Amino acid sequence: MAHTVVSGDTLSAIAAANGTTVEALAEANGIDNPNRISVGQVIEIPGSETETGGTETQVETEAPEDPLAAKVAENWPSWVYLLDHPEIGPILREAVAEDTGMSPEMAMSKIKATKWYRETSGSARTWDALQEMDPASAQRQIDSKVFDMRVTARTLGVTMTDEELRRSATTSLRNGYDPSDELQMLGGYLTYSPGAGSKAATALRSINEASARYMVSAGRESDLSIARRMIMGEMNEADMDTWFQTQARSSYGNNKTITDALDAGGDIRGLWGSRQQQIAGLYDITPDEVKWDDWQQVINHTDGDGATVMMDLADTRRHVKDRDDWAGTRQGKQAAFNTAQQIARAMGRGGVTA
Repeated sequence: MAHTVVSGDTLSAIAAANGTTVEALAEANGIDNPNRISVGQVIEIPGSETETGGTETQVETEAPEDPLAAKVAENWPSWVYLLDHPEIGPILREAVAEDTGMSPEMAMSKIKATKWYRETSGSARTWDALQEMDPASAQRQIDSKVFDMRVTARTLGVTMTDEELRRSATTSLRNGYDPSDELQMLGGYLTYSPGAGSKAATALRSINEASARYMVSAGRESDLSIARRMIMGEMNEADMDTWFQTQARSSYGNNKTITDALDAGGDIRGLWGSRQQQIAGLYDITPDEVKWDDWQQVINHTDGDGATVMMDLADTRRHVKDRDDWAGTRQGKQAAFNTAQQIARAMGRGGVTA
């Protein structure tokens, strides 16, 4: 029987999961340093022996007072707590019973055929044994992991309660998570108000800037999803910019002015900004008061060829002056007065008094 090493495996975890010892695995596989095994390495599993040592999650046990438990501990010291398990308990009891003729290897084969064994990972089996048989050691590992995760969470800009940190630390230890797995788990707690100066704050600032450049609002959930991918290294600034540009093409793909600008490496904010400034000047208001959604006639204008384009500055100016609401502005009133003056002079009546 053999086990292929995957990320997060330790020799002690493999030993505990297979009812053998670190020393037995090291001897059977010619491993000089039990602390160093490689992903993809094939570990041959020898016959089950008494577990006497470990490298990371070794469960130290005292000799059980129960004679039955003592017999189980001779071959599976980390599994004594499973004597009352509905699937594993009967197998362990049969294995240590007198005159059953069941060898440790046969018992191990039966255990591996159970639903519990198939659906519980090696790291989870080892962790569960540690929590049951040496809870003090398990708590020390949880406390250490909570400390590390708290530091990482602060760096990311993720705010978590003590309970959330403890729960996440226990999940990581039981499942044998590597750093990338932990980052993904912590990213799930990211909110739209991360800590100042954090990775999440930097990512969300970049996302908001891209949203403004391309006049696309992805929504908070999408923003947070992108931010999580950025802080985990799955998406960089260029990838994020491309994502927003793609959304802009999807939203405004029928507008020739916009697609031409995007094809040339530009953005939509530059196009809109010049029109926004002109409209603000004509209304004597700030550019921020000129909202994109209120000026769709300027943004999506049908030209003489039937194409959808953004009005140029001259057309934008004419459009504003034709609006009823502009006539009531200071400039609109001045323009009306000037027009009246011109008409009066043309008719030989002299000027119009304001």
